[in-house]
Amino acid sequence: MSTPAKLESYLAKLDKALGPIAISEKADIVTEIRSHVLEAQKHDEGQSLESILDSLGEPEQVANRYLLDRGLKPQKAPKHPIVKWLTIGFLGTLSIITIFILIILWKFTPLVKVDETSGRTIILGGLIDVNEKSGSFKNSDSDSDNDQVSGSIDIDLKKTPTIEVIFQNGSMELENSNNSQLQWKCKGANSNGLFEKENARVRLNFKNSSEPKCSLSIPTNVTLVLNGDNGHIDFKKPRYHVSLKLINGTIGISEDPTAKYSYDLHVTSGKTDNFTSTTTNDSYKIEMQLVNGNIEKN
Repeated sequence: MSTPAKLESYLAKLDKALGPIAISEKADIVTEIRSHVLEAQKHDEGQSLESILDSLGEPEQVANRYLLDRGLKPQKAPKHPIVKWLTIGFLGTLSIITIFILIILWKFTPLVKVDETSGRTIILGGLIDVNEKSGSFKNSDSDSDNDQVSGSIDIDLKKTPTIEVIFQNGSMELENSNNSQLQWKCKGANSNGLFEKENARVRLNFKNSSEPKCSLSIPTNVTLVLNGDNGHIDFKKPRYHVSLKLINGTIGISEDPTAKYSYDLHVTSGKTDNFTSTTTNDSYKIEMQLVNGNIEKN
C-alpha cells in the first residue's frame, strides 16, 4: 500500500527538522511516525489524514520532542514567506530612520565632546561617557539588565487568584511560597513587558525572552496557568491548582505526601507515569495537555 503524498511531504519535513540527529535514528523516528499515522487511520477510517497530522502538530514541533530528549536545541518553526518580506521591509525602514537620526546628530550636535578640565570624553551626546580621572566608563544602555530578572508581588488569596505564565522556550522550576507572595528569579529573561496584573489575575509574560531559566515560588491554593511551546517544567510538591498546555517537553511532578491531587493528564505523543488521583473537595486539580513529550513522577 502506497503512502499518501501528504503524509510523505509531512515526513520529509520531519526528517529535515530532525537536523543533527544521526541518519539511522532519523529513519527510525520517521518510520515510527508513519506507522503511528497509518495505524490511526486504520482503526478509525472516518478520521481524515489531515486531522491526524494536525493532532501531531507541525513537523518541526514533533522533531523538537526528539531533539529535547537528546539534549539538543529545539528548532524554530519555519516562517511564512510573507513574514520574511515584512521583516526585510521593517529592517530596511529601521535602517533609514537610524541613518537619518545619525545625520541629525552629526549636523546639530558634536559627536565627540572632550572636556579637558573634568577629564571627560562624551560621545553621541552622553550615550558613552568616559571619565579619565575616575577610570569609569558609562554606557547609557548598560543600566538595563536582560540577563537576570527577579521580583515579587503580594497575592490577595481571598479573591481566588489566577497566576498565568507564558513562554516560548524555557525551563521552569516551581516550588511553594511560604507566604502570600508570588516570587520569581530568572536567568536569560527580558524584563520588558514581563509583569501584568488585571483584577485577580497576575501574568508573567516571557514571550520577549529567548530561553529563560526561572525559579518561581507559588502561593498556596491559587490557580497556576502555564502556556508554552518548548520546555522543561518541574513541580515541587505543589499545593495549588494547575492548568498547563505545552507543545514539546518534559514535565516532572514530585507530590506532597500530605496533599491530595485530582489528575487530568493528556499526552498526544509520548508517555505519562501513573499518578494516584482523588476526587475529594480538598484535592488540588492538576490538568495538563502535552503534545510531544513525557509527564514523569519525581
